[in-house]
Amino acid sequence: MNVGLVIIGSGIAGLSAAIRAREEGINNVVVVTRDLRGGSSWKAQGGIAVPIDNSDVESHVNDTLVAGRYLNDERVVWGYIGFARESLNWLVKHDFEPCAGRSLEGGHSRARVVRARIGGDRIGEAVMSILIKVVEELGVQVVEGRLGSIEVDGGRVTGVVLEDGGFHTS
Repeated sequence: MNVGLVIIGSGIAGLSAAIRAREEGINNVVVVTRDLRGGSSWKAQGGIAVPIDNSDVESHVNDTLVAGRYLNDERVVWGYIGFARESLNWLVKHDFEPCAGRSLEGGHSRARVVRARIGGDRIGEAVMSILIKVVEELGVQVVEGRLGSIEVDGGRVTGVVLEDGGFHTS
């Protein structure tokens, strides 16, 4: 099988990577998962903390650093928070419906937490449903099974094999 990219895992990170790869023109993207509708991403509760506007980014970063007792990597915090509104807008473009208003939670100094209109606190379920819909629309192949081994040749990954031997990429 000629595969452009194999992603192991179908949580928010794995499906987002598959979507991005397809949007960037990579063909034959395959996601290997034990259970497409399982895993911890489905169980995420609460909402998504997003800066209210550009003037709120620095304050949000500072709140995050304080809440993390300055153990977080500041560059990573800036990156994630700077990308949060774009991510929320992408979800909305793909039919995510946020509740009206935002809530004040945890270490935030302003109301920044966005919840799903349908499902409320079940944010993981709302986001995963959208990601699965987009993965299907983009033609990403999803293979269910347990990863058996990763084939390497000369320090380069050349394939993956499921435990039952039912899927080979090399």
